[in-house]
Amino acid sequence: MLEESINELRKENIRKIIEEKHLTKKQFGEIVGGEADKKTGIATPMHPKNVSTYLSKRGKITDKLCKRVWDAFKADYDLEWIMGESPYKNREEEKITKLIELNKQLADSHRDGVTINNSIAALGHFSGFQFDFDKSNNPFDAGIFVTITRDGVTWQLSVDEWGDLQNQICDYIEFAIKHLPSITQK
Repeated sequence: MLEESINELRKENIRKIIEEKHLTKKQFGEIVGGEADKKTGIATPMHPKNVSTYLSKRGKITDKLCKRVWDAFKADYDLEWIMGESPYKNREEEKITKLIELNKQLADSHRDGVTINNSIAALGHFSGFQFDFDKSNNPFDAGIFVTITRDGVTWQLSVDEWGDLQNQICDYIEFAIKHLPSITQK
């Protein structure tokens, strides 16, 4: 089953190459070439019917064929992708995809961090605390991240100290909730 799914992925990737390069099957066959003649060692163009056969339901995309396709298009496609071993067409696509994923994780982290900061600050306001967060929000700056004041007393916390305080507050809230009398709903 795995071999079948890899074969289908290889076919799909070759179809993408043909489509992205705006090639006919004849043009693709001419570029990739057929098997080399055993006597002369010269490869003739792959016939369009052979291209269709390879890409049909019963077609088998061999490692050799993948290598020939890669030899013809290696400027734009990695062999691992053509062979169905990588989800990325090339290193550039891999880098861009990973940067997009990292950016999303950072955005989610920032959003979650802002939500936690605002929630803790709101809880603190009930007890008369005032919170002033560093507007640069640069987590790599080892300086003061938050200044907390109450009744003329000031505390200044770095990012690490603020993170520790957040964890302690979240732990306390979890502890307090677990020790509330439970209510059974009917």
